[in-house]
Amino acid sequence: MILDFAETGSDALAGRRFDVCIVGAGPAGITIARALSRDLSVLLLEAGGFELSAESQQIYQGSISGRGYYDLDTARLRYFGGTSNHWGGRCQALDAFDFEAHPYVPHSGWPIGKQDLDPYLGQAARIVDLDLVEPEPPAFRSQLDQALATGGFAHPFTFHWSPPTVFGEKFRMEIEQSANILCLLHANLTDIVLSESGSAVTDVEITGYELARTKVPVRRLVIAAGGMENPRILLNCNRQMKAGLGNQHDLVGRFFAEHFLHRCGWLVLEDDFGEAVSAAFPPGTGVRPRKLYYAANRGFALQREVLDFVVTVVPRSKFRDSNNSFSQRLRHAICAPDWLSESFDFTFDDGAPTCYDGFFIVEAEQAPNRDSRITLNGERDQFGWCRLNLDWRALPIDKRTAAVAATEFATRFAEHNLGRVRVKDWLLADDSAVPPLSDDVAASCHHMGTTRMADDPRRGVVDRNCRVHGISNLYVAGSSVFPTVGFANPTFSIVQMSLRLADHLNGG
Repeated sequence: MILDFAETGSDALAGRRFDVCIVGAGPAGITIARALSRDLSVLLLEAGGFELSAESQQIYQGSISGRGYYDLDTARLRYFGGTSNHWGGRCQALDAFDFEAHPYVPHSGWPIGKQDLDPYLGQAARIVDLDLVEPEPPAFRSQLDQALATGGFAHPFTFHWSPPTVFGEKFRMEIEQSANILCLLHANLTDIVLSESGSAVTDVEITGYELARTKVPVRRLVIAAGGMENPRILLNCNRQMKAGLGNQHDLVGRFFAEHFLHRCGWLVLEDDFGEAVSAAFPPGTGVRPRKLYYAANRGFALQREVLDFVVTVVPRSKFRDSNNSFSQRLRHAICAPDWLSESFDFTFDDGAPTCYDGFFIVEAEQAPNRDSRITLNGERDQFGWCRLNLDWRALPIDKRTAAVAATEFATRFAEHNLGRVRVKDWLLADDSAVPPLSDDVAASCHHMGTTRMADDPRRGVVDRNCRVHGISNLYVAGSSVFPTVGFANPTFSIVQMSLRLADHLNGG
């Protein structure tokens, strides 16, 4: 059942006590609600409605310090379906490497492994409507595969794509018809009430936009509001615990991580390889070049002490517009002034200099960084809660990963006579800092790590079952629990983790 708290007020909740309350109707919250036993009464709280509204979205406003970032109220969505309302649909499970602790990456490693999420692969794929059939690779790819396999550098990799599935649209009718789920729209969580000892949640306070408030008793509570809002909720619920819930070791909000997307350089293809690329995408057929992905080999990453990454190779859609030979185009590329090299857009549409035949990107995880964090900034929203401040920071290994990946790719590309690569100057500079966000460096709006998972409460906010340390019935869901984040988009892993959490709650 779905009701609007603005219309029903507390009447729909009078005299009820719910087995599980879930805060946030995004991919995590909806997945958990659907996977819970029909014998459990479930309260699903959504702070927005069915559509984007300024009233709800403005609650996500906040401040930014440290590295520059996108406006916080545009980097996430606060209505039914959550950020699935604007995700791109790219899916991939985390690799075993991503769960391991690495000696050169402080604070790395999960208390669980890939084998703990693998049982949920098929179910998660059905939820996000994945087509698991891999496309036939273009004929020229074998040459690129061989080149990048040299020295154990990287292997060909396939992302799978959801349509993308918009959770609010796909599962709305099912939740409306559910006998055990009550979803309340326009219902803002404004307090979490603990027992006298502080060891368990007893009630949640819900407030509407007209500031009508009510308290509801719950047996278990799951916070599933996203990688920025999860820590904000825990920090704001400080009436009974001054530092906030789960924050006894000052870890809530720390280790904020993103996925870096680096535009690393351009390609000039040797004549023979260029002809092979052109043959795969003949003019007039409407067949456009597609991105080719190469993931770091585990041994290479360990040997070079870098983070997990994937190299994306994008052939130019109008290769060989001119009759210039490889040597002529290479000379043009070498001699081209910087302003000309920078004058074309990210997708190589019309206007790109004819000397370039493609470009490549390195997408990489961000290393755990205790000083990269979310805090409260003191400015209050209409419900009296402090807005958040994002102090996003990067470490030298974040740049080194991109630089190593780019230079190794360029070396193998040239050694195998596929062409030459012009690597961006910032990657070759001695400076260890990742540049600010720009055309060359982007973030993916993947908010992770802020309520990280660890068996030891001195190292994490939640345990291996996503339960907040020290509070017996409070859980956190979503990518905020990721201790290390890999390079894969997080939504698919969020769904797997949510199914696993639902199984745990069903067993309790």
